Amino acid sequence: MYNYNDMLTISGTIGLSIYENKDMDKKIFIFYDDHSNNSYCENNSEKIHKFISELFDGIIENTDKVTLILEEPFIDKDDSFKVLWENSKHLALFRKYYSKLMNKCSKKAICKMFPIDIRIPLFDLTPDQIIFNVNNPDPMYNINLKKYFNRIYYLFDINDINEQYDKTSMIVFIKKVLDTYKSSLFYKKLKERIIDFDNKFITPNKDLTIYEMILKCSKESNFDDFIYVVGYPIETLENSDESFVDQLTKISSAIMELYMLILTLYVSKKNTIIYAGFYHSNNIAHILENVYKFKLVYSKGFTDNVHTTYEKSNNKNCIHIDKENLIFI
Repeated sequence: MYNYNDMLTISGTIGLSIYENKDMDKKIFIFYDDHSNNSYCENNSEKIHKFISELFDGIIENTDKVTLILEEPFIDKDDSFKVLWENSKHLALFRKYYSKLMNKCSKKAICKMFPIDIRIPLFDLTPDQIIFNVNNPDPMYNINLKKYFNRIYYLFDINDINEQYDKTSMIVFIKKVLDTYKSSLFYKKLKERIIDFDNKFITPNKDLTIYEMILKCSKESNFDDFIYVVGYPIETLENSDESFVDQLTKISSAIMELYMLILTLYVSKKNTIIYAGFYHSNNIAHILENVYKFKLVYSKGFTDNVHTTYEKSNNKNCIHIDKENLIFI
């Protein structure tokens, strides 16, 4: 039985898993986020209550001791970035923390903080952005479907593309990271899935725009059925009869998770913190445990099979953590 003084009450996360691999001398702290849940912990004066951004705030001064892997946009500037969860208080607070962290890191030669949402550099605009504005399209939605997919071709050396990328661009950096892992089973299976997707959807519709393709898809599916897609671990990606947007969402998420996995395994710090949406976190946890033999040493909240055990309407974005497990924060 813990005394209140031994516990932290944290708003802005639905679960925490701590994994350890002694052979690698690594400990991974995975915080699971529900982007849309605004039901937070009660602020009981007897307990120490923090939003997750406040919990992480001390890490700004200690980035030499821990690697931070955050589901934040990997972009040069955010003036064209559309925030999809702008009404979530914990995410608004976290963006302020993230800006402060970025400013601090910009003054350091080395800063082990990595934003891992590479879907914006992949596409410029995500399918979600189009879906949320399908009745009020922006002119930029009229990009040719084949061109829309060019950067994925480039990342995985698929097809001959004419587009050239500056060697300092983000997409070139992402490719260098992915190339370090191209002999792995995950990379190969993901590339096979991308080729199948291209043959099924992109090439047969190469004269359409991405907006026209999504409209075509919407005639056969309800948008609500594929905006929120259950994640799949990279190695279980299979061909299916799912919709264009459903498959594209899974592929782009899998590319992000592959990038995330490489950083998690190969950045040379003993402690790594991951803060990402619960599907992405769930997939990474599955891979760490089942492929890389990390051992689960601590768990609180919703962490295992969250897509079958967690109902947003009935649960708070809140967990109670034993302080001793986060002593380095």
